[in-house]
Amino acid sequence: VELYLVEEGRRLDIRVVSGDQIMRVVMDRKQIIIVNGHVFIVWATIFALLIMGLSLAFLRNHVRSIMRLTKLIRAFGRGQSADTYRPFGAREIRAAAKAVLRMRRNLVRYADQRTILLAGVSHDLRTPLARLQLHLALQEQTEDVVSARQDIRDMEAMLKAYLAFAEGEEIEGAQACHMTELVQESVQHYPNVRFIAPEQGLDAHLQIRPLAIKRALENVLDNAAKYGTQIEVHLIIDPKAHCHYIDDDGPGIPPEQYDAALQPFSKLNETRKDRALSFGLGLALAKNTALSHGGQLSLHASPLGGLRVKFVLPR
Repeated sequence: VELYLVEEGRRLDIRVVSGDQIMRVVMDRKQIIIVNGHVFIVWATIFALLIMGLSLAFLRNHVRSIMRLTKLIRAFGRGQSADTYRPFGAREIRAAAKAVLRMRRNLVRYADQRTILLAGVSHDLRTPLARLQLHLALQEQTEDVVSARQDIRDMEAMLKAYLAFAEGEEIEGAQACHMTELVQESVQHYPNVRFIAPEQGLDAHLQIRPLAIKRALENVLDNAAKYGTQIEVHLIIDPKAHCHYIDDDGPGIPPEQYDAALQPFSKLNETRKDRALSFGLGLALAKNTALSHGGQLSLHASPLGGLRVKFVLPR
């Protein structure tokens, strides 16, 4: 048996020879060979691109909802409101967003109730204190009477400090402020402060609550002026944050007590003796202000030999 395969143009000639007999089969190439394979590849590519497009659109919608929820949480961390936010996306993402909104409402309600309660207590206590102060003012100013009047003044200052710590600066709205000018306004009341301003031409504007930031800086400066005689304030601006360094040449704080020094009502009499009335709220208030703006406050050893307070506000 002999087999011959002859290709003639677009035909195939198959011949089977067995002895003196020949079997011949002639057929078109299309009946044997798939000549439209490229069409299959084109359609497969189109369907693959279509599926990829639908997948990317689906994922983009989910990622966008997650990113908006992340932005919402960051805004809450900076003390900002997001009244225009509406949950969208997958069911799980909407449930998470609703839980975050509900949590913020509960926290705001709790903070408002606490502030109202403390404001009421402060008001109720100031009335009898005022009567006592008036009564003592009409008495003969003996040593005991003078000491009692000083105790009442200390109690009034204590109530004011406690109320300020409780209510914070939540009612103040955020606005764009020039940080160099704000720091200059804060340090001008301190004669022993040297302010090192950033280079000219840098964008020193931040979206902040100016009264809260100014009060936080003054709390830190009060603390530095209380324990040191030389104070330096550095303002460093980089693309991500504004860093304030407040250095003093006082006795400083041991590193193991840095965390305790940032707690409310903390007094480290062993390391920094009180030279004036203090309630241990200055650094705690400054830390809360930094955290409410999405920043941070930390303590370090100062090049001047005392304490360095690093106050960071994100851009």
